[in-house]
Amino acid sequence: MYCYQPPGISWDTAIVDAHVDFLPQEFQTNPPVADRDLQSLLDRYPALPEAYVRFLKQHDGGEGWFATGRFYKFWQASEIEQSNLDYGAPEFSPGFLLFGSDGGDESLAFDMRSEPWMVGELPFVSVGDTDFLCVGTFEDFIATSRVATGSDQSG
Repeated sequence: MYCYQPPGISWDTAIVDAHVDFLPQEFQTNPPVADRDLQSLLDRYPALPEAYVRFLKQHDGGEGWFATGRFYKFWQASEIEQSNLDYGAPEFSPGFLLFGSDGGDESLAFDMRSEPWMVGELPFVSVGDTDFLCVGTFEDFIATSRVATGSDQSG
């Protein structure tokens, strides 16, 4: 599967372990996920990427600005299933699991058809996968939080 990599971005996924220390200070995280909420999500989606599960164990969602100039909100584990139903993802975007948004028209989504699951943006009004802008694995996506395109905006 092809994934878009913004120009000027390079990262080493071995270094990025979806750990909060890598997220910018402007990104406000929530406390760790409740065991019952995580287990409920894993019961429904047992192939969730391990890096995302580790992230949830540290921070049940959060929101803030990435160095790329994009705002993102990661939903809490307890919100994911209902939010996917509310947005009609099973019907209009089968094969995708929404887990957040940019605060506007784009969702953050896992492509469950790929191995490993890829992360990208998918318009909430999308029908199908032609509008999916793949970034890479969850680790890749977290890496973009501190890596600016073009000039270094991360400080």
